[in-house]
This record gives sequence, C-alpha cells and structure tokens, in this order.
Amino acid sequence: MTSVFESAAALMTAAPALDGPGGPLAEQWTWVSDFTGFGLRDCDPRIGRAFLSLAADHYPERLRRFVLVGTPPIFDSLWRLLARHVCADTRAKVVFLPYDPAPGGPLDAGLAACDIEPPLRTWLLTEMAQNRRPGVAASGKAYPYGSVLNPGACEAARWEVDGHDVRGEASVLRVLAACPGAPVVSGGRRAA
Repeated sequence: MTSVFESAAALMTAAPALDGPGGPLAEQWTWVSDFTGFGLRDCDPRIGRAFLSLAADHYPERLRRFVLVGTPPIFDSLWRLLARHVCADTRAKVVFLPYDPAPGGPLDAGLAACDIEPPLRTWLLTEMAQNRRPGVAASGKAYPYGSVLNPGACEAARWEVDGHDVRGEASVLRVLAACPGAPVVSGGRRAA
C-alpha cells in the first residue's frame, strides 16, 4: 500500500506540463476499492487500522473520497469497529456503493457524484466487471505496481485484457508517460 501511495503522491507533483492554469494536476485522491472476494478471512481490524493510520499519519489531507464498492454484509461489522477510530471529517469522505455494472446505474451515478469523469468511470466499471469474470485473474492479468520497486518484475505482465489496459484510463497513461521515472509505461502495451 505504501508503494501505491508513494507512486500516486509522486505522480500528483511530477507532471508539471500537465498542470492546469490553477496549479497542480491534483492535490487530493479518490480511492475506489472493489470488495469482490472479500470474506471472513479479510476481517482483521488491524489491517484496516494500519491503512487508516498510514493514510492519516503520512498523507494527511490527501484523501478526497474513499469509495467502497460492493461491500458484503460481513464488512458492516468490521466498519463499525473501525469507524470508532476515524475522525468525523474522514468518515464523511467514505462512500459505500453497490456493485451494479449498468451504465447510468447506481454505481455509475455514485462515481459521478464523487466527481469521477465519464472515461474513468467507464474504465472502473470495466475493471470491476473483468475482476468478477471467472478465469480472468488466472489468465495472466497483472498489475504493474511492483515496477515501482523493481521495474523488471513486470516484464511479463498482461497489461491489456479484451482491449482494457489494467494500468489505467487513457488520461492516466498520458500522465504516467509524461513523468520521468514513472512506473513502467514505455514500450507499448503488453498482451497475452
């Protein structure tokens, strides 16, 4: 998680050519977490506390929204435990949305209400749908997050599945390409 946070923070400040007239590309982030496959074995409150502590202690005021998609009923108990340790301002940034892949459905509308632009919403809906398809993960779909620490680790990653680039939506890929030292983006698309 620290590696992902550090990469996101670096990208927010490392692309001056893409900054708008108002300043940096972004100063806050919206995390979208899909709870596909979340179960009893994942209900260790220490992990949640560690995540919240890491975010609060080392990335204060970076969180704009934390969107939790498709949380199962068992998560409600975990959230009740964790919410007691979260300040009211941060709790107000947490948004729960049902998983519904239909364009214009509650998930799409909820993401729009969180100011997520249409191309990124489409990318997120595709990503979540693929992650629910049996066999997609086993097909070699991989994420290049390890490249932050070890660029050679992702050489065999399958970055594109059915025309969907797992690294991100087109505008994200442009930001990555504009940032020297960004996680592996050069060399075209990886495919199976």
